[in-house]
Amino acid sequence: MSSGYLNKSVRSLFEAALAKQLNGKVEFNDLTDKFQNNQNGVLITTTNLDHPGPEILYCNAALITLCKYKESALIGSTPRMLQGPRTDMLALRRFKKSLRTRREARMTITNYSQDGEEYEADVLASYVALADREEGVYVAISRRAENGAPPLTMNDIIDCYAFAVRSP
Repeated sequence: MSSGYLNKSVRSLFEAALAKQLNGKVEFNDLTDKFQNNQNGVLITTTNLDHPGPEILYCNAALITLCKYKESALIGSTPRMLQGPRTDMLALRRFKKSLRTRREARMTITNYSQDGEEYEADVLASYVALADREEGVYVAISRRAENGAPPLTMNDIIDCYAFAVRSP
């Protein structure tokens, strides 16, 4: 028996997996409470992709370690703060185009930590509708794309959430 939530015509694989794990309802606190100890960086933002958005609503400890910014500097800001002179703007435009159509989006991009260090980040994001908010959010996972690490896949983002559901 599936919920009406899962029967909506345009749903991402990630969103459907979340809904299944949570009996058809995904609420903001379900996301934020569970991701803190995940090994991948997790970022949750608003869906306004036009400048100055999107706004960062949540980041986990792994993302803080990755980008070296304090949580207080990230929350309320925009992921644009991680970009710099060598960030591929064409890749960003393709990424945003996918997100705007509510499809999963993936990119490997040059980001910058707070101390100015360049690092290659593999990023995979998806739109998630929320039962407790009028507008959904984008959930992104990221990790360094160095040392031959395989690119993130939808299984990684689903596993990321499955891990979160199992966490106390």
